[in-house]
Amino acid sequence: MKTFYIAPLNIESNSANIIQALKTIKYLFKTERNITVVLKTHSKEYKKRLSQFLDKEYINNVYAVYIPLKEKNRAIFFAINRILFIFASMILALRKKPDAIICRSSEPLALVASVLLPNSCVLFEVHEIPKKGLRRAALLRLLKSENVLLAPITRETKKELISIGGDPKRIRVIPDAVDLEDYQQVRPLKKKDGIVRVGYFGKIATSGEYKWKGVNTLIESMRFLPKKFHLFLFGKTIGRIRIPKELSERVHLMGNISHNHVPKKMVGMDVLVLPSSGKSEFSQKYSSPLKLFEYLASGKAIVASDLPPIREIVTEKEVTFFNPDDPEDLAKKIIQAYRNMSKERKGTCLKKAEKFSYNARARQLLKIINKMREDT
Repeated sequence: MKTFYIAPLNIESNSANIIQALKTIKYLFKTERNITVVLKTHSKEYKKRLSQFLDKEYINNVYAVYIPLKEKNRAIFFAINRILFIFASMILALRKKPDAIICRSSEPLALVASVLLPNSCVLFEVHEIPKKGLRRAALLRLLKSENVLLAPITRETKKELISIGGDPKRIRVIPDAVDLEDYQQVRPLKKKDGIVRVGYFGKIATSGEYKWKGVNTLIESMRFLPKKFHLFLFGKTIGRIRIPKELSERVHLMGNISHNHVPKKMVGMDVLVLPSSGKSEFSQKYSSPLKLFEYLASGKAIVASDLPPIREIVTEKEVTFFNPDDPEDLAKKIIQAYRNMSKERKGTCLKKAEKFSYNARARQLLKIINKMREDT
Protein backbone atom coordinates (compact mmCIF):
# COMPACT_ATOMS: atom_id res chain seq x y z
CA MET A 1 0.00 0.00 0.00
CA LYS A 2 1.28 3.46 -0.95
CA THR A 3 1.17 5.69 2.14
CA PHE A 4 1.90 9.38 2.71
CA TYR A 5 2.81 10.88 6.09
CA ILE A 6 2.32 14.68 6.01
CA ALA A 7 2.97 17.12 8.87
CA PRO A 8 3.68 20.88 8.70
CA LEU A 9 6.39 20.56 11.34
CA ASN A 10 9.85 22.09 11.14
CA ILE A 11 12.52 19.39 10.84
CA GLU A 12 15.12 21.49 12.70
CA SER A 13 12.93 22.08 15.76
CA ASN A 14 13.58 20.31 19.09
CA SER A 15 9.90 20.46 20.07
CA ALA A 16 8.14 17.34 21.33
CA ASN A 17 5.87 17.46 18.27
CA ILE A 18 8.63 17.01 15.68
CA ILE A 19 10.51 14.45 17.80
CA GLN A 20 7.32 12.41 18.07
CA ALA A 21 6.69 12.72 14.34
CA LEU A 22 10.26 11.74 13.36
CA LYS A 23 10.22 8.75 15.70
CA THR A 24 6.88 7.61 14.26
CA ILE A 25 8.29 8.02 10.74
CA LYS A 26 11.38 5.99 11.67
CA TYR A 27 9.27 2.97 12.59
CA LEU A 28 6.78 3.43 9.77
CA PHE A 29 9.72 2.98 7.38
CA LYS A 30 10.87 -0.12 9.27
CA THR A 31 7.37 -1.62 9.05
CA GLU A 32 6.28 -0.56 5.55
CA ARG A 33 8.74 0.38 2.78
CA ASN A 34 6.28 2.21 0.53
CA ILE A 35 6.11 5.39 2.65
CA THR A 36 6.52 8.98 1.45
CA VAL A 37 7.01 11.71 4.05
CA VAL A 38 6.39 15.44 3.65
CA LEU A 39 7.70 17.84 6.32
CA LYS A 40 8.72 21.49 6.56
CA THR A 41 12.22 22.96 6.77
CA HIS A 42 13.83 26.37 7.26
CA SER A 43 17.26 25.05 6.25
CA LYS A 44 18.68 23.51 3.09
CA GLU A 45 20.82 21.30 5.35
CA TYR A 46 17.81 19.40 6.68
CA LYS A 47 19.20 15.97 5.69
CA LYS A 48 21.82 16.24 8.46
CA ARG A 49 19.01 16.54 10.96
CA LEU A 50 17.07 13.65 9.43
CA SER A 51 20.16 11.42 9.65
CA GLN A 52 19.89 11.59 13.46
CA PHE A 53 16.60 9.68 13.22
CA LEU A 54 16.45 7.82 9.91
CA ASP A 55 18.67 5.34 8.09
CA LYS A 56 20.21 6.70 4.88
CA GLU A 57 18.07 4.46 2.70
CA TYR A 58 14.91 6.22 3.92
CA ILE A 59 15.99 9.86 3.79
CA ASN A 60 15.38 10.14 0.04
CA ASN A 61 11.73 9.28 0.72
CA VAL A 62 11.36 12.47 2.77
CA TYR A 63 10.29 15.61 0.92
CA ALA A 64 11.03 18.87 2.75
CA VAL A 65 9.05 21.96 1.83
CA TYR A 66 11.60 24.77 2.16
CA ILE A 67 10.18 27.95 3.71
CA PRO A 68 12.65 30.70 4.77
CA LEU A 69 12.30 31.82 8.38
CA LYS A 70 11.07 35.40 8.85
CA GLU A 71 11.38 37.28 12.14
CA LYS A 72 9.03 40.15 11.25
CA ASN A 73 5.25 39.80 10.87
CA ARG A 74 5.44 36.28 12.28
CA ALA A 75 1.65 35.82 12.58
CA ILE A 76 1.09 36.70 8.91
CA PHE A 77 4.10 34.64 7.85
CA PHE A 78 2.87 31.64 9.86
CA ALA A 79 -0.46 31.69 8.01
CA ILE A 80 1.22 32.08 4.62
CA ASN A 81 3.70 29.25 5.20
CA ARG A 82 0.88 26.90 6.27
CA ILE A 83 -0.93 27.66 2.99
CA LEU A 84 2.27 27.13 0.98
CA PHE A 85 2.92 23.84 2.77
CA ILE A 86 -0.59 22.55 2.04
CA PHE A 87 -0.26 23.61 -1.60
CA ALA A 88 3.15 21.92 -2.05
CA SER A 89 2.21 18.69 -0.25
CA MET A 90 -1.07 18.34 -2.15
CA ILE A 91 0.66 18.78 -5.53
CA LEU A 92 2.96 15.91 -4.60
CA ALA A 93 0.05 13.77 -3.33
CA LEU A 94 -2.03 14.39 -6.45
CA ARG A 95 0.92 13.32 -8.56
CA LYS A 96 1.63 10.12 -6.61
CA LYS A 97 -1.97 9.25 -5.69
CA PRO A 98 -1.37 7.45 -2.35
CA ASP A 99 -3.78 4.83 -1.03
CA ALA A 100 -3.62 6.36 2.43
CA ILE A 101 -2.52 9.63 4.01
CA ILE A 102 -1.55 10.13 7.65
CA CYS A 103 -1.77 13.80 8.69
CA ARG A 104 -1.08 15.65 11.92
CA SER A 105 -0.92 19.21 13.31
CA SER A 106 -3.24 20.76 10.68
CA GLU A 107 -6.98 20.19 10.39
CA PRO A 108 -7.17 22.27 7.15
CA LEU A 109 -4.42 20.07 5.63
CA ALA A 110 -6.34 16.89 6.45
CA LEU A 111 -9.57 18.37 5.08
CA VAL A 112 -7.97 19.46 1.80
CA ALA A 113 -6.41 15.99 1.44
CA SER A 114 -9.77 14.28 2.00
CA VAL A 115 -11.48 16.50 -0.62
CA LEU A 116 -8.78 16.43 -3.32
CA LEU A 117 -8.08 12.70 -2.89
CA PRO A 118 -11.51 11.14 -2.23
CA ASN A 119 -10.23 7.64 -3.07
CA SER A 120 -7.47 7.85 -0.44
CA CYS A 121 -8.03 7.01 3.22
CA VAL A 122 -7.05 9.91 5.45
CA LEU A 123 -6.03 9.27 9.07
CA PHE A 124 -5.75 12.48 11.09
CA GLU A 125 -3.87 12.42 14.40
CA VAL A 126 -5.74 14.64 16.88
CA HIS A 127 -3.47 16.14 19.55
CA GLU A 128 -5.91 18.83 20.70
CA ILE A 129 -9.37 20.12 19.78
CA PRO A 130 -9.43 23.74 18.55
CA LYS A 131 -12.23 25.83 20.05
CA LYS A 132 -12.74 28.32 17.21
CA GLY A 133 -11.55 29.62 13.87
CA LEU A 134 -10.53 27.87 10.66
CA ARG A 135 -9.09 24.84 12.46
CA ARG A 136 -12.37 24.28 14.33
CA ALA A 137 -14.41 24.59 11.12
CA ALA A 138 -12.09 22.15 9.33
CA LEU A 139 -12.34 19.65 12.19
CA LEU A 140 -16.15 19.73 12.10
CA ARG A 141 -16.02 19.00 8.36
CA LEU A 142 -13.57 16.14 8.94
CA LEU A 143 -16.04 14.54 11.37
CA LYS A 144 -18.49 14.17 8.48
CA SER A 145 -15.98 13.03 5.82
CA GLU A 146 -16.45 9.37 4.93
CA ASN A 147 -12.82 8.80 3.92
CA VAL A 148 -11.41 10.21 7.18
CA LEU A 149 -10.55 8.38 10.39
CA LEU A 150 -9.56 10.37 13.50
CA ALA A 151 -6.82 9.18 15.85
CA PRO A 152 -6.78 11.14 19.15
CA ILE A 153 -3.97 10.44 21.60
CA THR A 154 -6.22 10.24 24.70
CA ARG A 155 -9.61 8.74 25.55
CA GLU A 156 -10.76 12.10 26.91
CA THR A 157 -10.14 13.64 23.48
CA LYS A 158 -12.13 10.83 21.87
CA LYS A 159 -15.08 11.56 24.19
CA GLU A 160 -15.04 15.22 23.18
CA LEU A 161 -14.86 14.34 19.47
CA ILE A 162 -17.94 12.15 19.89
CA SER A 163 -19.72 14.95 21.79
CA ILE A 164 -19.30 17.32 18.82
CA GLY A 165 -20.59 14.84 16.26
CA GLY A 166 -17.85 12.29 15.68
CA ASP A 167 -18.75 8.71 14.79
CA PRO A 168 -17.24 6.38 17.45
CA LYS A 169 -16.63 3.77 14.71
CA ARG A 170 -14.25 6.18 12.94
CA ILE A 171 -12.28 7.26 16.00
CA ARG A 172 -9.32 5.20 17.28
CA VAL A 173 -7.20 6.22 20.26
CA ILE A 174 -3.46 5.95 19.49
CA PRO A 175 -1.34 7.23 22.41
CA ASP A 176 2.14 8.73 22.16
CA ALA A 177 5.13 6.42 22.54
CA VAL A 178 8.82 5.96 23.34
CA ASP A 179 11.80 4.73 21.32
CA LEU A 180 13.10 1.85 23.43
CA GLU A 181 16.37 1.73 21.46
CA ASP A 182 17.36 5.07 23.02
CA TYR A 183 17.35 3.56 26.51
CA GLN A 184 18.58 0.00 26.04
CA GLN A 185 22.31 0.85 26.03
CA VAL A 186 22.25 3.57 28.71
CA ARG A 187 23.88 2.78 32.06
CA PRO A 188 23.44 4.99 35.16
CA LEU A 189 26.52 6.69 36.59
CA LYS A 190 27.54 5.77 40.13
CA LYS A 191 26.95 8.71 42.49
CA LYS A 192 28.71 9.16 45.82
CA ASP A 193 27.69 12.69 46.80
CA GLY A 194 24.67 11.72 48.92
CA ILE A 195 22.29 13.81 46.81
CA VAL A 196 18.88 12.45 45.86
CA ARG A 197 18.27 13.68 42.32
CA VAL A 198 14.72 14.69 41.43
CA GLY A 199 14.40 15.26 37.68
CA TYR A 200 12.00 17.12 35.43
CA PHE A 201 12.25 17.11 31.61
CA GLY A 202 10.24 19.47 29.42
CA LYS A 203 9.47 23.12 28.91
CA ILE A 204 10.20 25.15 32.04
CA ALA A 205 7.80 27.98 32.84
CA THR A 206 6.35 29.45 36.03
CA SER A 207 3.81 31.67 34.26
CA GLY A 208 2.13 32.14 30.89
CA GLU A 209 1.16 29.59 28.26
CA TYR A 210 3.10 26.66 29.73
CA LYS A 211 2.20 27.19 33.39
CA TRP A 212 -0.01 24.08 33.04
CA LYS A 213 3.14 21.94 33.10
CA GLY A 214 3.25 22.47 36.87
CA VAL A 215 6.86 23.55 37.34
CA ASN A 216 5.73 26.04 40.02
CA THR A 217 4.30 23.22 42.10
CA LEU A 218 7.46 21.16 41.65
CA ILE A 219 9.75 24.00 42.75
CA GLU A 220 7.53 24.74 45.78
CA SER A 221 7.61 21.06 46.79
CA MET A 222 11.31 21.44 47.56
CA ARG A 223 10.36 23.40 50.70
CA PHE A 224 8.91 20.18 52.15
CA LEU A 225 11.77 17.87 51.20
CA PRO A 226 14.94 17.08 53.18
CA LYS A 227 18.00 19.08 52.12
CA LYS A 228 19.62 16.09 50.44
CA PHE A 229 16.88 16.23 47.76
CA HIS A 230 17.90 18.41 44.80
CA LEU A 231 15.74 19.33 41.82
CA PHE A 232 17.23 19.27 38.30
CA LEU A 233 15.17 20.99 35.60
CA PHE A 234 16.10 19.99 32.03
CA GLY A 235 14.55 21.87 29.11
CA LYS A 236 13.94 25.18 27.45
CA THR A 237 13.07 28.03 29.84
CA ILE A 238 10.07 30.14 28.84
CA GLY A 239 10.17 33.63 30.34
CA ARG A 240 11.53 34.39 33.77
CA ILE A 241 11.79 31.42 36.14
CA ARG A 242 11.01 32.35 39.72
CA ILE A 243 13.12 30.34 42.17
CA PRO A 244 12.85 31.40 45.84
CA LYS A 245 16.20 32.49 47.26
CA GLU A 246 16.09 29.88 50.04
CA LEU A 247 15.79 27.11 47.41
CA SER A 248 18.35 28.44 44.93
CA GLU A 249 21.10 26.04 46.06
CA ARG A 250 18.83 23.00 45.60
CA VAL A 251 17.00 23.89 42.38
CA HIS A 252 19.20 23.63 39.29
CA LEU A 253 18.33 24.92 35.81
CA MET A 254 20.22 22.55 33.52
CA GLY A 255 19.28 24.16 30.20
CA ASN A 256 17.92 22.72 26.99
CA ILE A 257 19.56 19.47 25.89
CA SER A 258 19.53 17.50 22.64
CA HIS A 259 17.10 14.58 22.46
CA ASN A 260 20.16 12.32 22.06
CA HIS A 261 21.33 13.24 25.55
CA VAL A 262 17.96 12.93 27.28
CA PRO A 263 18.14 9.15 28.06
CA LYS A 264 21.53 9.43 29.80
CA LYS A 265 20.42 12.42 31.89
CA MET A 266 17.11 10.76 32.72
CA VAL A 267 18.70 7.52 33.86
CA GLY A 268 21.01 9.60 36.09
CA MET A 269 18.04 10.76 38.21
CA ASP A 270 16.62 9.00 41.27
CA VAL A 271 13.04 10.23 40.90
CA LEU A 272 11.35 11.63 37.79
CA VAL A 273 8.35 13.94 38.12
CA LEU A 274 5.46 14.84 35.80
CA PRO A 275 3.78 17.68 37.74
CA SER A 276 1.01 18.74 35.29
CA SER A 277 -1.54 21.17 36.71
CA GLY A 278 -5.13 20.07 37.24
CA LYS A 279 -6.35 23.61 36.56
CA SER A 280 -5.72 23.39 32.81
CA GLU A 281 -8.20 21.91 30.35
CA PHE A 282 -5.28 20.85 28.16
CA SER A 283 -3.69 18.71 30.88
CA GLN A 284 -7.11 17.41 32.00
CA LYS A 285 -8.10 16.20 28.52
CA TYR A 286 -5.50 16.34 25.78
CA SER A 287 -2.03 15.89 27.21
CA SER A 288 -0.42 12.52 26.62
CA PRO A 289 3.07 13.57 27.70
CA LEU A 290 5.95 12.08 25.73
CA LYS A 291 8.03 12.33 28.87
CA LEU A 292 5.77 9.87 30.69
CA PHE A 293 6.68 7.14 28.20
CA GLU A 294 10.36 8.09 28.39
CA TYR A 295 10.21 8.04 32.19
CA LEU A 296 8.85 4.47 32.00
CA ALA A 297 11.64 3.39 29.65
CA SER A 298 14.29 4.83 31.99
CA GLY A 299 13.24 2.41 34.73
CA LYS A 300 13.39 5.11 37.42
CA ALA A 301 10.92 5.99 40.20
CA ILE A 302 8.09 8.15 38.80
CA VAL A 303 5.75 10.64 40.46
CA ALA A 304 2.91 12.07 38.37
CA SER A 305 -0.20 14.22 38.73
CA ASP A 306 -3.38 12.24 39.25
CA LEU A 307 -5.08 13.26 35.98
CA PRO A 308 -7.29 11.28 33.51
CA PRO A 309 -4.88 11.25 30.51
CA ILE A 310 -2.08 9.94 32.73
CA ARG A 311 -4.35 7.33 34.31
CA GLU A 312 -5.11 6.06 30.80
CA ILE A 313 -1.48 4.96 30.49
CA VAL A 314 -0.24 4.00 33.95
CA THR A 315 -1.46 2.72 37.32
CA GLU A 316 -0.08 2.65 40.87
CA LYS A 317 2.01 -0.35 39.80
CA GLU A 318 4.28 1.95 37.78
CA VAL A 319 3.69 5.45 39.16
CA THR A 320 3.17 7.20 42.49
CA PHE A 321 0.33 9.70 42.01
CA PHE A 322 -0.01 13.03 43.82
CA ASN A 323 -2.80 15.60 44.08
CA PRO A 324 -2.23 18.11 41.26
CA ASP A 325 -1.12 21.62 42.31
CA ASP A 326 -0.37 20.46 45.88
CA PRO A 327 3.37 20.92 46.58
CA GLU A 328 3.24 19.36 50.06
CA ASP A 329 1.57 16.19 48.78
CA LEU A 330 4.04 16.11 45.89
CA ALA A 331 6.96 16.22 48.36
CA LYS A 332 5.47 13.31 50.33
CA LYS A 333 5.02 11.24 47.18
CA ILE A 334 8.58 11.98 45.99
CA ILE A 335 9.92 10.55 49.26
CA GLN A 336 7.53 7.58 49.00
CA ALA A 337 8.52 6.83 45.40
CA TYR A 338 12.23 7.07 46.23
CA ARG A 339 11.92 4.69 49.19
CA ASN A 340 9.67 2.16 47.45
CA MET A 341 11.56 1.79 44.18
CA SER A 342 12.56 -1.84 43.59
CA LYS A 343 13.74 -4.16 40.82
CA GLU A 344 10.22 -5.53 40.57
CA ARG A 345 8.74 -2.05 40.11
CA LYS A 346 11.44 -1.19 37.55
CA GLY A 347 10.53 -4.33 35.60
CA THR A 348 6.86 -3.33 35.64
CA CYS A 349 7.76 0.10 34.23
CA LEU A 350 9.88 -1.38 31.45
CA LYS A 351 7.13 -3.84 30.52
CA LYS A 352 4.62 -0.98 30.26
CA ALA A 353 7.08 1.02 28.12
CA GLU A 354 7.30 -1.91 25.66
CA LYS A 355 3.54 -1.71 25.18
CA PHE A 356 3.88 1.94 24.15
CA SER A 357 6.90 1.71 21.86
CA TYR A 358 7.08 3.62 18.57
CA ASN A 359 7.39 0.27 16.83
CA ALA A 360 4.01 -0.76 18.24
CA ARG A 361 2.55 2.68 17.41
CA ALA A 362 3.68 2.52 13.77
CA ARG A 363 2.23 -0.98 13.37
CA GLN A 364 -1.05 0.19 14.89
CA LEU A 365 -1.28 3.15 12.49
CA LEU A 366 -0.67 0.93 9.47
CA LYS A 367 -3.05 -1.76 10.71
CA ILE A 368 -5.83 0.81 11.09
CA ILE A 369 -5.42 2.33 7.63
CA ASN A 370 -5.15 -1.13 6.04
CA LYS A 371 -8.43 -2.09 7.70
CA MET A 372 -9.94 1.20 6.57
CA ARG A 373 -8.89 0.48 2.96
CA GLU A 374 -10.45 -2.98 3.12
CA ASP A 375 -13.76 -1.55 4.39
CA THR A 376 -14.07 1.11 1.67
